[in-house]
Amino acid sequence: MQFYCSKSAAEALETTQKGLVKSWLEAAPAPEAAGAWVWQVHTIKLARQNVFIVMERETRFAMVFWGIKKGDGETLLKQFYERLVNLLLWINQDVNWLNTADADAAVARILQRDKSYCFVAGVDRSAQTHINEVAHDCDYAFHMNGCLPNPEHEAAGFDMKINDTIRSVRGGAYFWPFEAFFCSWVREYAGATAAQCEELMLRFKQLHRAKSAIYAESFIADEG
Repeated sequence: MQFYCSKSAAEALETTQKGLVKSWLEAAPAPEAAGAWVWQVHTIKLARQNVFIVMERETRFAMVFWGIKKGDGETLLKQFYERLVNLLLWINQDVNWLNTADADAAVARILQRDKSYCFVAGVDRSAQTHINEVAHDCDYAFHMNGCLPNPEHEAAGFDMKINDTIRSVRGGAYFWPFEAFFCSWVREYAGATAAQCEELMLRFKQLHRAKSAIYAESFIADEG
């Protein structure tokens, strides 16, 4: 996987030991494989701690990580892959698309195909605009609660809320990042056809309607 880092992210991924700067960044990116996910990484500070925001460039699917020491790219990668898998399985359970065996196989393919990674400097301005919006959400959550969500299941829930925010890329059609990213996963790692992806999107629409109906009923009950 390719991780393009802003200046703040690059600084958060380096340490100085005995006067020598050690960094996780490489001088140049490796060739990008067709259909591969490309991630933008940015870092903000909350309570003097680094908060890493990682966003997939095309689908705008984002994850937020905190409590990671400066220069500890190993922990960032570990938490990244764990959160990625948990969120995909969470969405799959919600939409009831892949059976357990197929979902496990698609997850295994992520670890097989994307076990190599590359951190390099670079900023996609369009993605960075949406990352800045996520950073605002983090800042708001922190000041409302005095901390960011913890433990892991709460952190994953925070990510899902972020990815349930409608977005548009470069003036294109609006979409939900969690839907776009899940479709990308089943297409690239579970062999879904274009027709199956269209069927999946219809299922997402049905899920939205069901959730809207539940919300409306709850609102009416509260008003009553």
